[in-house]
Amino acid sequence: TATATAEKQTDAEKYGDQLKAKDIVVWVGDTVDWTKGVEAIQGVTFKSVVDASNRTTDAKGTFTGNLTVTFADDTTATVKNQNLIVRAKKGEKEEGEYPADAVEVKFAKGTGVESLDPANKVLVLKSGESLEEADYPTVTVKTAEDYKEKAKNVDYYDVKPGVVTKTQTATATAEKQTDAEKYGDQ
Repeated sequence: TATATAEKQTDAEKYGDQLKAKDIVVWVGDTVDWTKGVEAIQGVTFKSVVDASNRTTDAKGTFTGNLTVTFADDTTATVKNQNLIVRAKKGEKEEGEYPADAVEVKFAKGTGVESLDPANKVLVLKSGESLEEADYPTVTVKTAEDYKEKAKNVDYYDVKPGVVTKTQTATATAEKQTDAEKYGDQ
């Protein structure tokens, strides 16, 4: 009599074709948890997930590469075309995902303000990063309607430079000149 023997399938053979890449979104300088780049498979443990493409978070951008997944039985499989999206800790809003601790600062024009340059500016920052004076759009005041200019551009805004920990709108407003300022000693 002949006895049939079947080789046991390895984890890589069983689950390799079920592996799906997931985008990872981090800030410049962050450490990457590569396990977040692979969709979990019910009941399957990954011993390790490593980047096979030597990607870093040194600069912002989208970097596509491959991950090597090691299963519990030490067999491996490759996940292709996994995206590492690296965001600047402070920058103008771009399309796409941001890390969970991202906050937005929108710049808006209020009473007495003709325009902001750039108009419709939205900054996205990592919570805990700081707004600097240079981040604020330049204000043009409605001087023809007797609104007065201020010495510093940032003085028009109701949100001042400093650490940002929540999403908010910074509105620029100007005040009307008083009659004394308008007419002086006539």
